Amino acid sequence: MKSRRVVLLDDAVGDLDAAVSFYESMECGLGDYCFDSLISDIEGLTFFAGIHPVHFGAHCLRAKRFPFNIYYEWDDEKVVVLGVLDMRQQPEKSLQRLRSRE
Repeated sequence: MKSRRVVLLDDAVGDLDAAVSFYESMECGLGDYCFDSLISDIEGLTFFAGIHPVHFGAHCLRAKRFPFNIYYEWDDEKVVVLGVLDMRQQPEKSLQRLRSRE
């Protein structure tokens, strides 16, 4: 099994920051748990990139513990995370956000 390097676009980092802030405002410590959970899902892409369905032109991994989709592209060398988007949004809004990042 080949390991790949994972790179997060600045927009994806911003998505993570927004998610952490939202959950931290709900309960102290929940933001850190959200961050750790999402990073764990993203780290899994080092080995499992490419097995997820394609939505909006990018592979889409559903986060295990929080309602987020992790959109990414990959090749033999690396995985590029395009966004970490809230699944509770209208699909059209997710599509617009991903297209603005291309």
